Amino acid sequence: MALLEGGSEQYVEVNFQMHHSGCWTETTENAKVNVHTISSNVYRDRNYIFGTIEVKAESESEFKNFIRQFRRSGAVREVIRVSASAYRRNLYDIVFREKYDSMIASVLYENGAIYHNDLISENFEYIMAIVPGENTRELKARLSDIGEMPYFYMKSTMKVGHIDGAFNLTEQEAFAIYMAYQNGYFNIPREKYLTELSTITGLSKSALEEYMRKATGKIINEWAEKNKFFLQKKFGK
Repeated sequence: MALLEGGSEQYVEVNFQMHHSGCWTETTENAKVNVHTISSNVYRDRNYIFGTIEVKAESESEFKNFIRQFRRSGAVREVIRVSASAYRRNLYDIVFREKYDSMIASVLYENGAIYHNDLISENFEYIMAIVPGENTRELKARLSDIGEMPYFYMKSTMKVGHIDGAFNLTEQEAFAIYMAYQNGYFNIPREKYLTELSTITGLSKSALEEYMRKATGKIINEWAEKNKFFLQKKFGK
């Protein structure tokens, strides 16, 4: 189903790979890291982009190598905060301001993107974005102006719920998965089992298992689709 706005404007999914010269992403070429954008807020009137990225490094020394080069990049105006994850080794968050001109985020913004997801690794950016179909030609031309683009392709149809749908799960599926989460079903070691969850929820074991299986399937499908560039790069198609 195509995504429509106002009953007329069609949005499409575009996928592209870029080597963006003059950008801080070049620092990934010399450091064994993978980078993912958590948030990117464009302030065109102030001529900067406020961003948060997560960096998965092979080691602490590799991250230190990356952050040194990151701070020196001409594209980065200010590093506001660097923090290490309390849950995963060699995973870091960086909050920063970068320049506005000639950045992929600014080009996407100017071409009406309503969502984008990325992976940055070895001096290449792998990006999925959702943009108005009428803007794809201009988007491709603008991106080509700021870097090398090995591929750019478009999908004219998208699955319902593709963009972080809050209502992708039915009420029964949401109830089952939430109660399982709240009661430690997914913990290691497991705190509650299906028999106990059945008593807590008032659902039969078979119904509970079916709702949970359907819910986890939808959640995994959405996660896999959003992170397909990282997954394909790491594990193959």
